[in-house]
Amino acid sequence: MSIILQSLGVIMQLFPEVDTKQTIRNAKNFLKIQLPKMMIQASVASLSLKSPVISDMPSGCSYGNSNENKYNYMLQRQEEVQDVLNAIKAIKQTEQDILNSIYIEGKADWVVANQIGYSKARYQDLKNKALIDFACALEIYGVCLTIYKKSDFCQ
Repeated sequence: MSIILQSLGVIMQLFPEVDTKQTIRNAKNFLKIQLPKMMIQASVASLSLKSPVISDMPSGCSYGNSNENKYNYMLQRQEEVQDVLNAIKAIKQTEQDILNSIYIEGKADWVVANQIGYSKARYQDLKNKALIDFACALEIYGVCLTIYKKSDFCQ
């Protein structure tokens, strides 16, 4: 979908046309593969933090603070997960429900379709629209999943 502006007889698109198939594929891949890894790293990284061992035995020089690096990495992952959740919150409520149910709660498509009361075909349309809108919303956070036709708008 693109918005077309007409001014003084000149037609111009505000946004380039989206390659829906590739954008949907990118969003699914991100939510199925990348997000779970991010969520694991955001919470598991804190388990690897440990108290420093104090010993009177001589040891080699240590450069940097390993715990600080792990903590910073964990905080970065937590912020990234929060950005994804915020992008989901930016889309329509029905679309939010679909993405949260499938990719956050891990429910099957048929379960979600039955819960929200849509036919299989209508549900698939809504899910695809949710994925496209999510990809668009995630661009604000610097993650480009949207592919545009004949443009380098975000590529």
